[in-house]
Amino acid sequence: MANIDKIRLHNFKAFYTGSEPQEISLKGKNLLLYGENGSGKSSIYWALYTLFQSETKTQAEISKYFSPIHEEQLINYHYLNSRPDFTVDENGNITNPNDIGKNAEVTVELEDGVEVRIDKDGNSESVANKIQDLHRHSDFITHRLLVNFYNFRNSKGINLWEVFVRDFFPFLIEDRGRGQKTLWQNLKSIEENLPFNLDTASKTFKRSRSKVWQRNFNDTIRKFNSDVEHYITRINLLSNDVYKDVLKNNDNIEIFLKYNQPLKYDHYADNVYTKDGVDYTQGTGYAKLNNPFISLVIRRVNDDGSFSVVHRPQAYLNEAKITMIALSIRFSLLHDSIKPPYAGQFLALDDLLISLDMSNREKVLEAILNVYAKKYKIYLFTHERSFFNLVKRRIDYGGNISEWEIREIYQITKDDGIPSPEDYPSKGFFSLALQHKNNRPPDYPASMNYLRKELEEILVTNLPKEIFKNDDGTNKDKLNDKIIATKKLFEKLNIDQKVVNEIDDFIFLLLNPMSHSDLESEIYKTDIEKVLTLVANFRKECETLKPLIKRILPRSNKIIMVINKDINTVNEYVVTVSEDVFVYLNPDGSRVSSHSELEKDLICYEVKNSIKGKENKISINAKQKENLQKFYEYCCNKESVAIDPDFLNFYFLSDKSKNISQIIADL
Repeated sequence: MANIDKIRLHNFKAFYTGSEPQEISLKGKNLLLYGENGSGKSSIYWALYTLFQSETKTQAEISKYFSPIHEEQLINYHYLNSRPDFTVDENGNITNPNDIGKNAEVTVELEDGVEVRIDKDGNSESVANKIQDLHRHSDFITHRLLVNFYNFRNSKGINLWEVFVRDFFPFLIEDRGRGQKTLWQNLKSIEENLPFNLDTASKTFKRSRSKVWQRNFNDTIRKFNSDVEHYITRINLLSNDVYKDVLKNNDNIEIFLKYNQPLKYDHYADNVYTKDGVDYTQGTGYAKLNNPFISLVIRRVNDDGSFSVVHRPQAYLNEAKITMIALSIRFSLLHDSIKPPYAGQFLALDDLLISLDMSNREKVLEAILNVYAKKYKIYLFTHERSFFNLVKRRIDYGGNISEWEIREIYQITKDDGIPSPEDYPSKGFFSLALQHKNNRPPDYPASMNYLRKELEEILVTNLPKEIFKNDDGTNKDKLNDKIIATKKLFEKLNIDQKVVNEIDDFIFLLLNPMSHSDLESEIYKTDIEKVLTLVANFRKECETLKPLIKRILPRSNKIIMVINKDINTVNEYVVTVSEDVFVYLNPDGSRVSSHSELEKDLICYEVKNSIKGKENKISINAKQKENLQKFYEYCCNKESVAIDPDFLNFYFLSDKSKNISQIIADL
């Protein structure tokens, strides 16, 4: 599959990640993400947009996003401030600009392992044209589209030219969809390559007299206008289908767009032309591009089938109706004839429906979830809690919850005091803890109570369930007992206990949230913020450990330890482990096994020339039964046999099919 699996953001916009990128896991699913304003939610949207839109830009245009002194740079503010070598001299030059920009990037990994990336060196991809192909079959729609439509409320006519430039042309392909460039690229090329002769010395310009240049330039404009006309014709047909059949509007309105004033190059009065950042004043024979006009006409269908034009539709229609018209026009670009089906294509929507009333929200949501989600992966971003809950209920009621990642994102202050976004499963205890902490007034005891539940969930979800069992097989119910069991496991496997020990320092407050001396004090707030950070870090640590800790022997399992006396004689000890035996698959490639205590009673016998002797029951003391290594060393000393540091080679399963070292090596 080619759906997005992971998004990695490295010091990009709101994401301060220091030396390692932060990963957002989509697992090839749809995404519903809630985040308050300033949480970093839109940074994820713009990370995707910046990466995939980069196929329409030059290397220089991409590099500006990662140049610390460019006004359009997207490097995280806190990262720049953390660089002691980031200084600007009197000429505006900075030290190590390339190194600083290199430490900011956006990477997307697809389910099939293909990676695409954008950084200061431009965009890169492990499979050719993947950025271009995904971009041209996907779409981005933000609330900005609707704002642009509302701006016409007080104007005489509705000119959608600038709306098309910003929100349509970047997604429409030249030559009626058969070409290589977008209409946005072609328009930009036209604007930046007017047929002027420039005098760099005098900073003046004049219109070129080259007839070939003029003819070629006008041919380019003609082809561009032909493409615009083609797409407007398609949109006129498709937008009305969307308005009526997809968005379920049953009124008698018809949408009609007209390219009234096509793009044209002719004589005009302005006398300044800017090229590569340099202003040139008028010389002779000046000309410029006109202001094109794409009009939005709303026609009312009469009972006899004729049409009546609605004059000043911005005054006739309310904001919700204008929104539905705008979405109908924009959603028409999602049709197969404009964007054919393509593996991995997605539709990213950022705060799209904030101006709609509930009934209209339901219509649009129905279209997104039940029409467009059949073709596109949906990435839905919102800062409005009520809308987030509405979408979540619709997904749940539709029985499609397994196809979605439903998450919330918050700014978390880390140990270094710098905030950065962290995303969590929605309705998880952690997000509820944050919600109660941020309430006005805050409810700190409730927040701490949810942190306790979050911590318990982290433990039982990510660590071996066997460590949370009592000797009689019942579950350990108390958080304190689970923390003790976790610390014991970490100690046996030589896993760093720093975070779990710090959490243990707050265990009393987690178990007794009402016990704080002042339930509304800044001290309590500070304690909660500390625990929030610890729990967030502990979740990441446990999620990393989950696939690395394996149980190889269950408690009460019998194994055989073999001591080689001589070439013909071995002594065998049948011992019982009283605890589960685990192995930690260290990322450096080493294997660490836990030291399980043995039961005191065991059986031993001699095997000589492959003939088993009499079984003898013996008992061992507390020191001898402390763990497998101690018992092995005791037996070696007793029988005057040299001790081998790889003692697990001498412990076998009861059927002797494998020794413990072989079991570990097979993991």
